[in-house]
Amino acid sequence: MNFTKGICFFILFMFKEISTVRSIIDPSKKYDITDVLHDSIRDALNANCLPTKLYNSMIYPQFDTYLAENQIKSKRFSKSVFFSHLYFTLNSDGSAGSSVRWNISKNETYVGIDYVSIIIGGEVRMWHNLFAYTRFMATIDMNNVSVCARQWTTGDEDKKIHTSVSFGFAGIWGDNTIIRDYKIEYKERQKMVYIVNNILPTMMEHRIIFNKNFSQYLRDSPSTQPNQKIISKYPDFHANKEQYYYLLLPITLELISFSDIKVVGLSNFDSMEIARHPLKRDEPKYYHILHMNDIYGSMDLRYGKEKPEFKKQIAKINFTINRLSMLVDFSYNFTIFEAEDYSITEFPQNFSIPIINWLSKFSSTIMRHIESAMAHSVLRGFRNKFNVQVKNASSLESSTRQMENSFIQKHGKIKSSYDF
Repeated sequence: MNFTKGICFFILFMFKEISTVRSIIDPSKKYDITDVLHDSIRDALNANCLPTKLYNSMIYPQFDTYLAENQIKSKRFSKSVFFSHLYFTLNSDGSAGSSVRWNISKNETYVGIDYVSIIIGGEVRMWHNLFAYTRFMATIDMNNVSVCARQWTTGDEDKKIHTSVSFGFAGIWGDNTIIRDYKIEYKERQKMVYIVNNILPTMMEHRIIFNKNFSQYLRDSPSTQPNQKIISKYPDFHANKEQYYYLLLPITLELISFSDIKVVGLSNFDSMEIARHPLKRDEPKYYHILHMNDIYGSMDLRYGKEKPEFKKQIAKINFTINRLSMLVDFSYNFTIFEAEDYSITEFPQNFSIPIINWLSKFSSTIMRHIESAMAHSVLRGFRNKFNVQVKNASSLESSTRQMENSFIQKHGKIKSSYDF
């Protein structure tokens, strides 16, 4: 009996120790957003049909009538005319590119479209005589379309979406406007073309501004709010943004390795661009570029032939990246990370001069490896078969050898407070 009690006491003691260990580990792990960040980036980048969806939500469904003021004197039409039985068709060569920009704090989403061509057809009728109408079909080309969807919350349940829009016109050409009623004489037909072309821009602007489907699509689409997935899992994310980190796998070279790589700010999504391949005009293919700003992180520099975690720790290194771009090409299955305006420093500032000089000399090589590690890590989270491409891979390989040789030559002279 005493033996049984002893066993039970031992088991309870072990459970207590395990729970104590877990309670120590959990606080450090709760700030790791690696998995949810993978999901958030994937949602943003997988918006392959974003341009088409935006256009379709912008022009559909059909609206029956549009009342307009006719400023052109015409025998056939009065001052007040209305368009009816309208339909919209997106031209096959729809867009040269689009971009999305988020402002999470202001709850705004901006969408920019470089160029879009829409075929509009329907009927123009006299207001006082519904039986007098003319069928038409016209092509409207718009450029630099900029739409902002802003969600206003005036109460607990009352949420309103306001849409503002601005755009220019590449042209509405007279020879692209077809009047179907051939009984109209030539001069009157020319006036009819002018009436249609004069009213179409205002009609399209009205259509975009007052189209709730378009505004709601911008608010609901995960591709236009990639931060929402993170916030839903970590409600205090914005209040403690500097504590949440993205963990990278160790960067293992021949004798040097960088381990415990924590990146902060990889979720600072700034914008996404969708651009058409310049050589794929006949068969539209797009590549996506996700931009992030104000990123910083830290990692351990280690030296030795053992596994990275058992190598001798030489220094704790900090790095900052003002802008990071991730390019993903879904048609050719490759991705590239590119850091712009970056710096790599050691921390704290009491290390020996050789380390400082070495970091300064090979900062670009180290950054290329960080870029590659990020690409591998993100795509590993996607669980897709992508090729990770590093710019100037051959020069990176030679500079890596030079970096390691330089480090090995100076290693005997390097000492720091992080030595074991």
